[in-house]
Order: sequence, then C-alpha cells, then structure tokens
Amino acid sequence: MKEITQVETAQLAPATSDTAKWINSFREFRDAVYQRKKEKVKPFIEFPIASHEIWYLVGDDSKTNVQTGESIPFTEKDFEKHYSKLFFKEFVNCLLKVKAEELYKSGKYQTPSIKDGTTTYVLYCTVEKTNNILTLNLNSHSRVDIGNGEYESGEGSTIYIFAILPNGTIKLKNLQMAG
Repeated sequence: MKEITQVETAQLAPATSDTAKWINSFREFRDAVYQRKKEKVKPFIEFPIASHEIWYLVGDDSKTNVQTGESIPFTEKDFEKHYSKLFFKEFVNCLLKVKAEELYKSGKYQTPSIKDGTTTYVLYCTVEKTNNILTLNLNSHSRVDIGNGEYESGEGSTIYIFAILPNGTIKLKNLQMAG
C-alpha cells in the first residue's frame, strides 16, 4: 500500500484560510443546486435582489416597468416560487462541469460545451480578486434552420454575480442578462 506524503495530504485537505474558503463555499453551492435543495441554496443568496432581468428569466414581466426599468425586488418568497427557473437545467448541467480546483488556482474556468438540441451552452467562470466577485456567465448560442438552406443565429447570456464575503462565503447579489 502506498504511503501518502505530507504534500499529498495537504492537497487532499480542503482549504481553510479565509482567502480559500470561497472555493469550498462554491462547491457547497454547486452541490445544493444539483441536489435541488432550496433550503441549502437559500443561504447563498442575498435577498432581496434588485434586478429587473431576474423577472425576465423567471418569466414574470409583470414585476418590471419596461419603460423605466424599475422592478419589484426579488424576495425569498419569489425564490421559493421560481427556483427551477432561476437555476434551470442547462445552468445546472454546466455548473457540474466546473473544475473547482482549476477555477481556484487560475481565477477563471470555461466549461466544455453542452449541446441541447440546436443550442450550445458554455459556462464562463471568473474571480475578480481585487473586488471579491465571482461571476458565472452561462452563454447560449442557437442556430435554427429557417428553411431554404438558411439559418438564423441567436446568442445570449445569463450572468450570476456573487460577492465573496470576508469569511469566504459566496452570496448571489445580482443577475444580469445579455443578448
């Protein structure tokens, strides 16, 4: 039986310093989202979220004034109601592909592409150490056959913005959409 060296033991042990705790927090968030455990996901969200795009994502445009861009803040009650639309299948599938150790070491990670029908998804993860921000940007690219050998393309992003708190916990603070 091979004896594990001290260096290997250190590599296997979870990081515990405040600067390293965010990656453990990220792993806990990812596991909770994958397991669809709302109560375990909730601590990773800072309520209320003041974002009109979150209402677009969950399909409730009635909460946003399109002309002014003002919206009703997204609360815990809204989270309970719209959980599956907030953390939808394609996001979860890409989130599971993130190699946390590589994200931690380099501050960025791009998942392999996941194809679902005519749409391809990629999750771009970045850590801004100076601002203590973790960004998860789910990019989608569609190519639809509109007939006569012609195709129409579409691209969009759902961007989850997390603050990395001094204690290492990550908290979803905002959600943006582009495309």
